[in-house]
Amino acid sequence: MDSQFRSTIRQKILDAQAAPLPVLTRRDVWLPEVKGKATAVIGMRRAGKTSLLWQILADRHAKGMDREGLLYFSFEDERLAGMQLPDLDILIEEFYRLHPAWRDTRRACYFLDEIQLVPGW
Repeated sequence: MDSQFRSTIRQKILDAQAAPLPVLTRRDVWLPEVKGKATAVIGMRRAGKTSLLWQILADRHAKGMDREGLLYFSFEDERLAGMQLPDLDILIEEFYRLHPAWRDTRRACYFLDEIQLVPGW
């Protein structure tokens, strides 16, 4: 499946993984985890959801997970306007094209910010 979004998604993955982890004010927040299930962070605008995603990503990295396997990806990007549910497969495909050693052997973590912009996600 080829898509108008493929090159943008690939570049966003490369940019996100090359960027240093942001230095943020640490928040004492507890999120319940259900093993094998995604964790959703919901709340009002400007409440710190993105910062919390970065904090969780940094915590996982500090506990020894390779930075390569931690992907922050924001869908709040005008180049992704019109993206649909089937296009999400491209994110996974491009991640594994960039990091083939992770396919089927290691577990990557995706931090998907503003995912609600993709209908039916």
